[in-house]
Amino acid sequence: MQNLSLAQLFSRLGDLVEVSGTDAFPEKIKVFFESFGDISEFSILTFQKNAVPIPVFTTVSGADKNLEHYCNGLYLLDPFYDSYVKNNFASFAVWRDIAPNVFEESIQAYINYMSNWEELEEVGYVFPVSADTSLHFSFALPSCDKGGNNLFTTFLKDLYPFLRPLIAKHWQDIETSIKDKEPEMRRLHTQVHSILNNFGSSVLTGREQEIVRSMLHGHSAKSTAEVLGISAGTVNVHRSKIYEKLDISSNSELFSLFIDAMTSVEVSGSQDVLKNYLSH
Repeated sequence: MQNLSLAQLFSRLGDLVEVSGTDAFPEKIKVFFESFGDISEFSILTFQKNAVPIPVFTTVSGADKNLEHYCNGLYLLDPFYDSYVKNNFASFAVWRDIAPNVFEESIQAYINYMSNWEELEEVGYVFPVSADTSLHFSFALPSCDKGGNNLFTTFLKDLYPFLRPLIAKHWQDIETSIKDKEPEMRRLHTQVHSILNNFGSSVLTGREQEIVRSMLHGHSAKSTAEVLGISAGTVNVHRSKIYEKLDISSNSELFSLFIDAMTSVEVSGSQDVLKNYLSH
């Protein structure tokens, strides 16, 4: 976290306000954040409850398959998106702080697929910009710089009340700008939901599928049990059977299997993407 005087901070905030409403604003806000902290990657994506995210601005290479995979399905397992859909989350948070009782290996499996973030930590904002659309600001910070990150994340959190109306004003017409893409984004969202809901249906029981979906969202045996109204011991019995049927030995391997299957084959309707994947 770089130390700047109040005069320097206000000057940079003034620069943001000055370019708000112009095409220069996304790049300017990126530069603003970079002037205070070490940011490896920065992306702005739309969040809607019935459509896949659309990148609005990103420093990630256009050819990066991991960002593409995120927008085409992995967003359903992102705690930021999950909190937005279930709790109308609108604030700043550190990724790990809003993940639900997750296994460390599950976190790592997810991070390993997101732009090789093994040595990075994700933090981010969710800003409401209209009744049906929010913007997710995602930052990748070096995980080795814990002290600096703590100061920077505190600074980012404190900025939220100032940034929220500024972001909403700049992107107040976001729904108009993505209107032509919305039908396809909603169709893809329905398809991705189908992939998640039917994953493993060709080899697993209905209860085992429920537990798999909970595991993919990062829930522990205890929290899965609470959600499903069964005991943690029963969850562990089902989990052992799931591992055996899928020929895996950990939650991390389950996560990797789901991502590989989802991103490797085409699926339509209520088909099990795992069945298609294994046949290939």
